[in-house]
Amino acid sequence: MMDLSSLLYIACLFLFVFGVFNGTSRDKSKIKKSAIKAIALVAIALIIVAFI
Repeated sequence: MMDLSSLLYIACLFLFVFGVFNGTSRDKSKIKKSAIKAIALVAIALIIVAFI
């Protein structure tokens, strides 16, 4: 079970990665693709960290 600080860290990491992919775009399809990429990268990073 994750504690609150871990959830906040994951949320901040997601927002940072999402911001990097999306930039300042307001196009809804690009926002959706950026969110999917950010979720995938954060999930991969968490899996890697879990096995280290």
